[in-house]
Amino acid sequence: MILRLSVMNSPLSQRRRRWPRPLAAAATFILTIAIGFLVIPEAAAGPSELTVDSDGPAKFWSGDVAQNGAGVTGIPECANSACQLTKVKVKLPNKIWQNRPGGLEVSIRWLGGFTDILGLYVYRDNTRVAASEAGVGLAQSVLIPSAANGVYDVYVRYMPGGESSTIHYDGLSEVEYRPAANPPRDLLPDLQARPQEHVTFDRPLFDLFEPAPPLGQNCFDSERRELGAVLCLRFDQIMANIGTGPLDLRYSRQAGVHQNEPVTQRIYKSTGGFRELSAGEVEFHPIHGHYHFTGFAQSQLWAANTNGTRSGTAPASVGRKVSFCIADTDLDKWGVKGNGPTSYPAPNCLDPDSTANGVENFKQGMTNGFADRYTWDLPAQFVEASHLGNGLYRLETTVNPEHRLLEASYANNCVVILVQLTGMGTDAPTATIVASSSSLSC
Repeated sequence: MILRLSVMNSPLSQRRRRWPRPLAAAATFILTIAIGFLVIPEAAAGPSELTVDSDGPAKFWSGDVAQNGAGVTGIPECANSACQLTKVKVKLPNKIWQNRPGGLEVSIRWLGGFTDILGLYVYRDNTRVAASEAGVGLAQSVLIPSAANGVYDVYVRYMPGGESSTIHYDGLSEVEYRPAANPPRDLLPDLQARPQEHVTFDRPLFDLFEPAPPLGQNCFDSERRELGAVLCLRFDQIMANIGTGPLDLRYSRQAGVHQNEPVTQRIYKSTGGFRELSAGEVEFHPIHGHYHFTGFAQSQLWAANTNGTRSGTAPASVGRKVSFCIADTDLDKWGVKGNGPTSYPAPNCLDPDSTANGVENFKQGMTNGFADRYTWDLPAQFVEASHLGNGLYRLETTVNPEHRLLEASYANNCVVILVQLTGMGTDAPTATIVASSSSLSC
């Protein structure tokens, strides 16, 4: 989970992002209807409308929400914030939910940094029936179980604290069915690492939990002190769940006690209910002040031949097994059947999910169809590079490297990208992601 300014009075309120923001196109839609030589003038602009009338492909729309845009009278979430309305008309066949249980998915996603957050609210007959307002992320998703036919008002809200003047987003609505009960089986997660989008020697400016590196250095003090880092090749890590069930982790602690704790993985069954398995432990980060699941991913850097295969018998550099405070930040399965609603919103993994009799209960995880993104400027997102020379390298990243978590397959956990390093041994080393014409495997 990436950390940023939360609108919910979280200690994340000082998180600053520096990603490039999308250019929000100001599009004007002109409707003309020609009958012979007659042209009817453009009507006044109204809300977007779409119809879901089958369980087939998703229906899509897009929009732009301005920071200083208009609110909506009568909608509490939009009383003091800009909102954009889209109407979704549901005209599904009779008894569709009797034949196979499920619901209506409504989702949005957007690009940019995590300072720009959109909220998602669905109303019917002036009553709110679903909402998602995760304070960190690039997507929101809800499911309306056994949605009745009728018109649903979908409000996309510009959440307070954003930086961009306008946020462009994509939206979709579609029928999602629950997995069939038979044959009885476990609904397992299936974890995949996604290719890095940023590899860099830039100096990180993340300074919430520890000071940013001094000028001329690009490794955090904790990285230098604890891991012996001198020059950090930094990169993001994005882990997705493409399985039929969520990754769901549970652990508890005595209130006020801050130490590593055992964690269990909750495995849901197609027939209902769940079972739990031991999954190692979560570690408490004194500097960060919260828990991470240990050893969630690991990266290695190998020298590469011109065709992208490994060169040599050992990696050129090995990264630490990094831990994650796992959450839903990205909607990985966009417009593809099989994703669930936002169920592990960030930054909720930081705080107890419930408290009883002096025991604080936590959960973290990743909904099927979602991904969790850690950006390059977070601590421990690096491999040591001071001893490396110029050349082509393979960056190999593996999620769940020790198979502590039960999942549908371990064969698809690794991803490879090619990186060209130049200027090594100088004051200005550079790293460039190299496009590959062939599929690279670990």
